[in-house]
Amino acid sequence: MRRDNYTVAVSTDGKSPLLAREIRKTISRSLPDYFDTAVGELGTIRERVLKQTSSPSERREIFSSLASRYVGKQKLRIGTRGSELAMIQTEMVIEKLSEIGVETEVVVIRSKGDRMNHKPLSEFGGKSVFVTDFEDAILKGMIDIAVHSAKDMPASCPDGVSILACLPRGDVRDVLISMKNRNPEKLHVIGTGSLRRNTQILQRYPHLECRPIRGNVPNRIHKLRAGEYDGVILAAAGIQRLQLDQEPDLQYLYLDAEEFIPAAGQAVIAVEGPDHGEIPVILNAINDQETWLALDAERQFMKKIRAGCHEAVGAWMHRSPDGRFLMHIMKQVDGRILRLKETADSDNGTELPVRLAERMLREESGWEKSIL
Repeated sequence: MRRDNYTVAVSTDGKSPLLAREIRKTISRSLPDYFDTAVGELGTIRERVLKQTSSPSERREIFSSLASRYVGKQKLRIGTRGSELAMIQTEMVIEKLSEIGVETEVVVIRSKGDRMNHKPLSEFGGKSVFVTDFEDAILKGMIDIAVHSAKDMPASCPDGVSILACLPRGDVRDVLISMKNRNPEKLHVIGTGSLRRNTQILQRYPHLECRPIRGNVPNRIHKLRAGEYDGVILAAAGIQRLQLDQEPDLQYLYLDAEEFIPAAGQAVIAVEGPDHGEIPVILNAINDQETWLALDAERQFMKKIRAGCHEAVGAWMHRSPDGRFLMHIMKQVDGRILRLKETADSDNGTELPVRLAERMLREESGWEKSIL
């Protein structure tokens, strides 16, 4: 019995060729189709493992664990928040894993950020409150991986945990949503919990008043409809994944990402897990390398300038039409917005966050001296 990636043969040592054929037919009917896909994927992964480790015992452990997962003996436990958007993003990861034959089970965890949704994030730890509970669960072996909106993640992961994969990036822009036929110049109260969004929208529309808003995306749109706000600013990728981007009673003003610079990691679905063993090998098979490189650069920039959760900072790296890397960054300094951008050849994209961080720190220092 021949498949694309493996062959099964039965022999009775010449005692009964007819029975051998019947045994083969019985085995053929019991073997699931995904075994063929699994063998092909494992063959590709095997090459990566052989390059990554030279230890025979470590290789055996990884191969054994991978094979067990592929034949369904052990499911990959995926930690996620319980919101509708979080579940949609988790399903996107599950779909990618199922394509390579990996079975999964979902573990819903209420993060500290979800439990304390009545307070501004700046009052109790910043955006890391959406992540630390999952990282603790990974390190304690309660879950294998966690799915995050990358913009909610701090610039660094704790020891033993890393971002192992990214799905292809969605729409990176922010969008100002208001009720139908409202002129942005006539809006007054805007809901946003982001200092970055607050700073940039006031530069564009100085007549606006920004007020804090918490809750998931549908809840924020409900508050808009209820008249608590004249408009809300949200990530375009989130409303698109929720299919809330064409509501007939709403209007959408998409903000140019080169002028209204997004948060580092915006529109990226990141998968976090242990940085050793077989799980990094599995996740590498679903990783979008272009998105991962951009996310890594944006996080490196945030780390190098020591950006805190109480600062208005944005970073976005992408490809320009000529194939070069282009990176935009912004930061509020003494009430003014400092925006910088630089390009690099496709082989030198990793230089951009370093160069821009150094340049920003120099210019920030110059601004402070001029004020003094």
